[in-house]
Amino acid sequence: MPNFLKVGRNISGLYPCTRAAFLIDADRFFRALVESIVKAKRQILIAGWDIDSRTELPFPEGIDWPLTEAERDRGSVSFGRLLKLAIERKPELKIYILSWDYTFIYLFERETLSSAK
Repeated sequence: MPNFLKVGRNISGLYPCTRAAFLIDADRFFRALVESIVKAKRQILIAGWDIDSRTELPFPEGIDWPLTEAERDRGSVSFGRLLKLAIERKPELKIYILSWDYTFIYLFERETLSSAK
């Protein structure tokens, strides 16, 4: 363990990882993201370089969440709406998002105030 990591000071402990994967393309990443959000029980931790609540994510069939008819027809749901649905389905769920700031040059391409919609 690196010298700067101290259990009880800046980490809660060391835990074994039983499953990991490298997701190289966006489709596999987005599908894994949706599956993880749907299966989350206690908390969701998201750290992202560029997060946009309007991003459409593929929604798997067979999951009984209250999607709109348009969402079911498209087979997708926006990221913000997915998080909102997750909280409605599981009120005890905590969602933490760390989104990096971006340079002023991207001002008109980014959401000004991200929110669950």
